[in-house]
Amino acid sequence: MTDIYIANVDIGETEPLVTLTDDYVALEIQDFTLQVAFHYEALSTPPFLVDLGDHNLTIANLTFKLEGKPILVDGNLQMEINTLILTGGADFDFDGLSDLSLVASDVFNWIVSTVFTRLQSIIKYELKSFIEPAINEALNLIPHDIPINGTDLHLKGGLSQNPPFDHTHLTLPLNYRVESESIPVPMKQQTDLPLKVDGSHELYLQVSQFILDSALYIMHKEGWFYVEINSTDNYTISSDLLSVVIPEIDETFGPFDPCRLVVYTTDPAPSLNMFEGYSNVTGKLNIEIYCVNASYASTEEGDEDNYVHGITLVSDFWLRFNVSFVYNISSPSTQT
Repeated sequence: MTDIYIANVDIGETEPLVTLTDDYVALEIQDFTLQVAFHYEALSTPPFLVDLGDHNLTIANLTFKLEGKPILVDGNLQMEINTLILTGGADFDFDGLSDLSLVASDVFNWIVSTVFTRLQSIIKYELKSFIEPAINEALNLIPHDIPINGTDLHLKGGLSQNPPFDHTHLTLPLNYRVESESIPVPMKQQTDLPLKVDGSHELYLQVSQFILDSALYIMHKEGWFYVEINSTDNYTISSDLLSVVIPEIDETFGPFDPCRLVVYTTDPAPSLNMFEGYSNVTGKLNIEIYCVNASYASTEEGDEDNYVHGITLVSDFWLRFNVSFVYNISSPSTQT
C-alpha cells in the first residue's frame, strides 16, 4: 500500500456534540463520514495472482451516542453507562486491473458487515457485562503519575471526588501535585478547593497554595534557583562596578578586576502567600561575589581563571505579583 491519504471527512451538523443533564452526560456524533484512499499492488509467489489499482475505504453515516454518569472508583474515573448506540457501515472498494479486485471487495465487505453486526449485538445485549468494563479499563489507562522529561520530577494525583455536574457544567475535580523521586515534600494539603462556578466561563482552573508551595520547595532543593552571572565579551562585571553599591570590595580587589556573582536561595525554601487580589513569594537569598585578584593571578600558581571569594550578601526577598487571564473569542487578552 502506498500514497495513503484521507479523501473525505465530515460530521453531521448535530449540535451540540456533548449534552449535559441533571442525570447524565451524553456524547453524540451523527452522520460521520470518513473516506481513506490508497494505491495497492498485489503479487503472489508464484505469480498466479497479480493485481494493482486504487482502493477506497468509506465509513458512512456512522452514528454514535453514549449516555452515562462519570463517577470515582478507587481513585479512577469510571462511567456508569445508560445508553450506547452505534449504527452505520463501511464499504471496501478495490478498483484494480483484474477480477481479483472484485473478489477482494466482496470478501472484505462481508467481513466488515459480519463484524459490525456482531458489534451491534454486543452493544445491545452485553452493555453492562462487556462494553462498560471495556470502556472503564480504557479510562484506567489515564496516568496518575506523569514524569517531567529531563528531571526526576513528576506530577502525581487524579480525581479527588465524584465529578459533579448539572445541565450547565461538568466539573472534573483533579488534584495533581509536583513530587520528586529523591526529595520528599514535608508539607501536606490542608483543604480541598471549593467546586464553585458562576456560569460566566466555559473552563475554570483552580490552583491551591499547597501545589505551588510544594513546587517551590522541590525546585529550591533541586537547585533550580542557583544562578551564576559571569562577565561576557559584551558586558564585564568588574570590582569597580560592584564597589558602587558594595564599597568593601575595594578593600580586597583592585579597581578593575573581573568578577562573577553566584545567586541562590537558602533554607527555609521560598514560600507562596496568596491573598485576595494579589500574591507574594518570600524567601532567603545569598549572593556570593568572586573576583580575580590581579596580584594573585600574576603568581605562578594563578591565572586569569582564579576567582577569589570576596563577600557574601545574605538577604530576605519579597516578590509581589498579580496574574489574571481573560479570554474572549472576539478579543483575547492576557493581563499580568
